[in-house]
Amino acid sequence: TIKIIGNGIELDSDAYCQKQESVFKIGFIGRWCFEKRPLLFLEIAKKVKSKYPLISFVMAGTGMKSNLGIILEAGVEFLGEITDKSILNQLYKELNAVLLPSIYEGFPLVIMEAMSHGVITISTQLDGISEHISNNENGILINESDETKIIEGFCNSIFQIIENTKYRNNLSYNSFLYAQEHFSIEKFNESYQLVLPLNFECLIFFIKICKF
Repeated sequence: TIKIIGNGIELDSDAYCQKQESVFKIGFIGRWCFEKRPLLFLEIAKKVKSKYPLISFVMAGTGMKSNLGIILEAGVEFLGEITDKSILNQLYKELNAVLLPSIYEGFPLVIMEAMSHGVITISTQLDGISEHISNNENGILINESDETKIIEGFCNSIFQIIENTKYRNNLSYNSFLYAQEHFSIEKFNESYQLVLPLNFECLIFFIKICKF
């Protein structure tokens, strides 16, 4: 029997904190690499800011310094690599949404961390992500393969959460609840404790067989 146990994280708080209405901030957190398509994030930022100039876009992660020029040209704030957990948690508290326009992913840690702070995930529809993100329930999934349509899908989703407060708050709260139920390090430890006794019995059985 194969049992998959997902990663666990230390939850910053078990109390939901609603996002500020006066500030709207969207982020990309991760490595600058081909599969994550950071250039699409920049295109999305430019298109959204052409309609809503006051929306703030930020990027944080590794491999971005060599692309600082195009990041700033897109009107995106570069935060560098964040290694301090308290600073990262503060960023999540300020974010309304994280974007993942990736070609492929497993289930990135950034989604777990973001959801635990009520941050809305907007992502391309990928197997590992869609195991946890239910479209229009605790996040938004873009089911497109053409890059032009992907950008359009992300922009339209952002416009929707900007313009529809109830929809945005529901997604945020459902994200937080899902993280509380599924991503805590306590749940991770409990899952392992349930599996280890079975594995130990299998090991003993295997050792006995090997004696003959």
